[in-house]
Amino acid sequence: RFELDYDGLDEAQAKVLDDHFYSTRGGISFTITHPRTGEVITGVRYESYKYPEHQKVWAQQRTVILRKPTN
Repeated sequence: RFELDYDGLDEAQAKVLDDHFYSTRGGISFTITHPRTGEVITGVRYESYKYPEHQKVWAQQRTVILRKPTN
């Protein structure tokens, strides 16, 4: 399980995250690379994806929780 907090994103950066989330419809699995170990992790899905209403489009926030379901 990975929790990622993004803060201070500009519109383009936030759109990249939003587009990926919507392209998976929140349920289609994908592959990530662990940022510290370099391990390739397959079968990852969104557990949650949150974005508050933004007063400032140049400083957006996203909170993402990813998980790899166990069989």
